Amino acid sequence: MGGRTWVLLGMAASTLLATSATAEAQAPRGRVDASFGARLVGIDLSLRLDDRLVASMGAGAGGARLGGPGGTGVAGDELGMRLGVDVYVAGEAFRGLWVRVETTTVVGRREVGQADPAYATLLGSILLGTTWTLPSGFGASAGIGATRGRTLAGGREQVTLDVTLRLTIGVAF
Repeated sequence: MGGRTWVLLGMAASTLLATSATAEAQAPRGRVDASFGARLVGIDLSLRLDDRLVASMGAGAGGARLGGPGGTGVAGDELGMRLGVDVYVAGEAFRGLWVRVETTTVVGRREVGQADPAYATLLGSILLGTTWTLPSGFGASAGIGATRGRTLAGGREQVTLDVTLRLTIGVAF
């Protein structure tokens, strides 16, 4: 191989590296979402750890919901915090099919006049969903899965298993 061939190969390699770096720079590093679920409505922040791995956390508030401590409908106030990890099994972070594992802690109180007004719940969820992100960064996500919860209220404990639906609308950055 002559010197000219090495120069051409070097130029091609540097072009590929520059294109790869540009594509990496354009991939979203994070996302802010408004999250709507059966338990909490809130704000989520997600950060890309790798091409297919995303860590997320969120805070939210809840209100009337089905089930609850004692197995009856509860209308009250709830505050919660979510921590989770998404693994994108098809596509890349913020664009594709994902599996999410998350834990949520919720504290709340029932309406005045009900027995055992304060309660705390620890939830664990596994969801399957997909995220769509437009070139502008705007996107949406939908997921469905199962949630297992353990509620403590007034010294009594209740374990539940529920179907979970999660919808988000947000912006990737």
